[in-house]
Amino acid sequence: MKAGDIVMLYALKALDSAGLLKDRRIVVMLTGDEENAGRPLEISRGDMVAAAKNADLALSFEAAAGNRATVGRRGSSNWALEVTGQTGHSAGIFRNDAGAGAIFETARILDQFYESLHKKRI
Repeated sequence: MKAGDIVMLYALKALDSAGLLKDRRIVVMLTGDEENAGRPLEISRGDMVAAAKNADLALSFEAAAGNRATVGRRGSSNWALEVTGQTGHSAGIFRNDAGAGAIFETARILDQFYESLHKKRI
């Protein structure tokens, strides 16, 4: 988002330097609520929607699918993964009495996450 803000700033500076903004009204609205807008949306996004409706052209530097006034990012979350395995030397890994070990179980679970999410994006 910060890079998009800079692109927008310098694009406006370039347009102004070229004289293309003369007698034009430009409204730039920057918001930090794209991950979790306040509720109700009619209030938290009201000024943004009103400005877009009163414009001949509206651009979003973080638009979501459907050209809505929001973004389509994944966001973030916190989680913990706990696995268990037999302790022992790595030379004995994969034996029937030792199993795969905790690190390989962790890798297997993370790989399943990746494969599941990757296939949904294709």
